[in-house]
Amino acid sequence: MPAQKRTKSNQSTLGVHDAESFRCRSLAASRWAAGDSMRIEEERQDVLQNIEFAVARLHRLNPDMTDYAVLRTYEALVRLYSAEVAGRLAKPVTAEGVEAELLRDVKQMCEWRLGRSSLSPTQDEAPECEPLDVPTLVLCLKRLVKSVNKWTKHGGRQGYLNFMTQFIK
Repeated sequence: MPAQKRTKSNQSTLGVHDAESFRCRSLAASRWAAGDSMRIEEERQDVLQNIEFAVARLHRLNPDMTDYAVLRTYEALVRLYSAEVAGRLAKPVTAEGVEAELLRDVKQMCEWRLGRSSLSPTQDEAPECEPLDVPTLVLCLKRLVKSVNKWTKHGGRQGYLNFMTQFIK
């Protein structure tokens, strides 16, 4: 009988089907389980900055872009990569205009950090980095969702974008 993992709501269970599910544990998840208090923004600041760079670049080209578009993008990618970890298909994401560009660019950055693709077909100067595991990427994206919510409450509809772009050149 496969091991069962209860969700937070205790309304359903997710079966663990094979050893691959256990090998997908991230360094961050292992540290959390061991009681180490290192936070994802301290451990993987490079990943957070890479993702925010993709957002900042598009924001500079589209100054009317709002935090809501960024939030929807981050949340869509959390659902996509969480589904991958769980071994199920994610629901398709519909986005238009600048939000579609944002989703494309941020997902491309995520795929690069996962070691699955290059940043662009012509980009030879991108540094090599150790591939990230999907559960750690999900933790990074969830942290960015929290940041968008915090800075939108603090600074309005572009609070996160205005705050974040101060630090991304």
